[in-house]
Amino acid sequence: GGAHRGPGEVVQVSDRILPLLRGLSEKVGLRVVRAGAEGAGPEAALRSGVCVVHGKTLVVLERGIPPAEEARLLLEALRKADLSGVFVPPAVREVLEGE
Repeated sequence: GGAHRGPGEVVQVSDRILPLLRGLSEKVGLRVVRAGAEGAGPEAALRSGVCVVHGKTLVVLERGIPPAEEARLLLEALRKADLSGVFVPPAVREVLEGE
């Protein structure tokens, strides 16, 4: 669609699809690391972002990251992932293809 979304709308979309994005990330084998979590070790110092380590996509989420930012990073990682053969919920597909 060519509809432009306002910033507020993007957050609403994120809140609604965040659990779907988390589930899909798990299914496609993305590694999600929560930085700053108790006992996180060296990962505690990492900043939020998406990177590729040994050919695997890694999503780093800082503690207290806003849901909209988490959704944005998961979407960024999912766009790099191979989604063939995986069921992508329509709401997620719409956002993946919409940006």
